[in-house]
Parts: sequence; C-alpha cells; structure tokens
Amino acid sequence: MALAKPGWLAVDFLGLALSAQSMPYPDYPIPVDESQRQRDLERLGVLNHPGDEHFERLVRLASTVLETPIALISLVDGDRQWFLAHHGIDSTETPRKMAFCAHAIASDETLVVPDARQDPRFCTNPLVIQDPKVRFYAGTPLQSRDGHNLGTLCVIDRQPRHFSSSQVRLLEDLAQLVLRELELRRLTTVHPLSLSYCGRARQVKTLPCWPWSSTTSTRSRTAGVCRPRIELL
Repeated sequence: MALAKPGWLAVDFLGLALSAQSMPYPDYPIPVDESQRQRDLERLGVLNHPGDEHFERLVRLASTVLETPIALISLVDGDRQWFLAHHGIDSTETPRKMAFCAHAIASDETLVVPDARQDPRFCTNPLVIQDPKVRFYAGTPLQSRDGHNLGTLCVIDRQPRHFSSSQVRLLEDLAQLVLRELELRRLTTVHPLSLSYCGRARQVKTLPCWPWSSTTSTRSRTAGVCRPRIELL
C-alpha cells in the first residue's frame, strides 16, 4: 500500500520504488489463479477510473467505525496495486512488490498484521521502516463471483494494535458492501439495456393497471396500482 502522512505527494512514489530496489525484503506470493484473477479484474472495467463517491463513502465509513486513520479499496494489478478509493492518503497506486494487499489476496481469509515491525514479511518493507511507517494492517479480500481475489478493503494504522474478532467481522461485512457496488458496476457494463429498462420500470410503477376480466371481456377499473417487481440479475 502507498501510505502517506498529510501532504505526502504521489511524486514520492518514485522514491519508494527506488527504495524497493535497494532494500531486501520477502517477495509477495503469486496466487495460483493469477491469470484468471487478472482476467476478472480487467472485466470489472474500473481500473484507472476517476473517484466514485459510493466507494469513497465506504472507505470513510471503514476508517470511522474501525478507528484507523487510513482505509483503502485496493485492486491488485499485474505489477502494481491501484486504489479505487482512499481515505487518509493522497496517492493512487504503489508497486505490487511493496503492497501488503499482495499478500492478503493469496488467501481467502482476512489478513491481520498487528505490528509490521515484528512480522518477517514486512519488517524491512520501505513502507514500514520509512515514511509513512506502517505498523498495523488488516485487509479482507474482495472476491469475484468466480472466486478470484481482486484486491482488498483494508485499514491501516501507524501504531501497533489489537484487532478483535468482532472487528474482523465488521471489516468483512464492509467488504461485502464494496463487492455489491463492484457488481453493480459490472452489471452496468454487461447489461446496460436491462438496467436502463429497470430504471424506467421503477419510474412507472405507480401507474394504474386495469386487469382483464374473462367474464365481461372488459378491464376492471377497481384494481388499484401496478407495482412491477424488479430484481438485479
């Protein structure tokens, strides 16, 4: 993750990349379904898109309820992680080799790092020993409908901390809200006409509806209102 103190600029991305080349630390694991995972990520159609208020609202909520200064929706691309939404930092991407989230997507379980300085996977990571000096991390994988981990919803602190089981469940619940928003974006891309039709149907759902009477061969005007039921595919 690219983290920043207030005022930390995206231009520092170059400095972090140079630090990564000169500072040894364990490499990230490659998921066994990497090619399929990358395919699902590209099919979402959200990489490099401008910020979306729905996702920004979710990271603000995660930061508030879990009491961390930083919250991110991170999508792990081929050689980088890109932030679909970010709270508490300004940068929008980092090299994948430095990303805590690159480790988190290798499992279906929430990854919790209470103190990165004490974890052999991260203790020599530039994000830990240099600014912004990350100490705590918790990330829940965002899994596609086909079961591939695309990224995470994660929260970060600059102090070591304990993360309770109830907090883990809360982070996982919030991750489900992120997945719902991503699925709505996918449907907009794959079925734009269907969603457009649903929108029109909602607009006319209060129009009167006169059912056909088989006995009188007329339409009864005592029938009230039609309320079409619309369900997302």
